[in-house]
Amino acid sequence: MREIVAAFAAERDAANAVLRALPDSAFALVTNCPPWTLDELVIHTAGTVRTADLPDSAAEPCAEAENYRQSNVDSARAHAASVLSNMTAVQYYDATTQDTLTALRASAGDRVVEIPKAGAMRMADWALTRLIALTVHGIDAAITLDRPPWTTQAALRCIRPVLESLLGAAPPAALGWDDQEFLEISTGRRPLSAPDRTTLDQLQDRFPLLS
Repeated sequence: MREIVAAFAAERDAANAVLRALPDSAFALVTNCPPWTLDELVIHTAGTVRTADLPDSAAEPCAEAENYRQSNVDSARAHAASVLSNMTAVQYYDATTQDTLTALRASAGDRVVEIPKAGAMRMADWALTRLIALTVHGIDAAITLDRPPWTTQAALRCIRPVLESLLGAAPPAALGWDDQEFLEISTGRRPLSAPDRTTLDQLQDRFPLLS
């Protein structure tokens, strides 16, 4: 749990440093998650990782770790519009992710909580899914801004075992993927090349591992 929380903090800080330096005009850009603008993507990301005030659960943790499509496009855009009537996307991102970080630091990893639409989960497992969401949407923002991603090594170290578990093995060494490439390809942010497909053989059908 401690490693996950530290990675979440590092990823949040890296994103904040980029977002705070952007001109206002950048937030009107349409992202690679259309029709969301960067404003809407940033607000969606913060809302998706919100962890504060989760109730305890007496149920056993669910086998399914996470439903990655938590909200549809229309509800996310409506939420963004509501937020933007009171504050900027960066202000919302900063406040919400800080609340999440505070909640994660105060929680035991083996605490079982009730996740809306997902059921009972260990807090450490939930925290890992939030780290994945924060990191992958950071890549979306970087793609939108046409700049290299700011993904931290701390986040990549935590996420790689999840990707290997979903694939059923480590990716073949012949692919030559580093952790960043593995994450981007596993989440559909970068397509498999023809040589990748040849090397993966039947494993290629498992990609993207997450979306």
